[in-house]
Amino acid sequence: MWRAGLPQYSGHVVAIAETVVVGGWRGYTPMSAFDLKDGRSLWRTRRRMATVLPLPWDGGVLLGDGSEAWLIDPGDGRELGRWRLPEPLVETDGRPAFTTVGPDRCLVPCGPRSVVSIRLSSGLVERFFRHDADLSPSAAQFTGGVVWLREPGAGYLAVDPEAGSVLWNVDVRQPLVGEVVRDGEGFVVAGAGGLLFRLRSDGHVLERSSSVTRVAALRDLGAGETVMVTKGSLRMIAIDPYRRGE
Repeated sequence: MWRAGLPQYSGHVVAIAETVVVGGWRGYTPMSAFDLKDGRSLWRTRRRMATVLPLPWDGGVLLGDGSEAWLIDPGDGRELGRWRLPEPLVETDGRPAFTTVGPDRCLVPCGPRSVVSIRLSSGLVERFFRHDADLSPSAAQFTGGVVWLREPGAGYLAVDPEAGSVLWNVDVRQPLVGEVVRDGEGFVVAGAGGLLFRLRSDGHVLERSSSVTRVAALRDLGAGETVMVTKGSLRMIAIDPYRRGE
């Protein structure tokens, strides 16, 4: 349909509405934007700039680097809002860094142990959660009304999205991969060794399945369907919300 030239190592690509925003990965390239229909160039920054993986948010695109996050208009690149963070934003390379919790709030991992909440409407920055040990350098996940924070190694912390307090801890004694998948009132997580763990709504492990080999990724598609990448295969699996494993 169309083709647009890009500098080497552009990295990030985010599509929102009628626009594609590209660039900023590791600070190797400028940011630029193209019309989604015909590839027409809309704007380009004068200099190279660094950002974590951008996130579409309320019609804008959220960027972040160092101790700042800012929202831009994808159509012309102008700044719509800016937040000063209490600690540097965690560098997640090409993986997600931001997590929306409702239309007005976004969670940002800052420093080795903290997660910060930023508000779109008020510009308020608040500390959402601070752990007593280092967290994994990755975005929070918001699934099933619970904020999930990954710990190094084999665990998740499940956190109340309003109070910022720990609800429970999940430790399956093997590294976890992919997303937390919704399963009726409970959840499913995958271990790198090939086990799927069905969790009760309070994080208690109800059931284990060892029907696959090494798992590389797990992605929830909704409606009880999940894509799983294993060693040498791509699988679509159905999560049955009526089996409780009891």
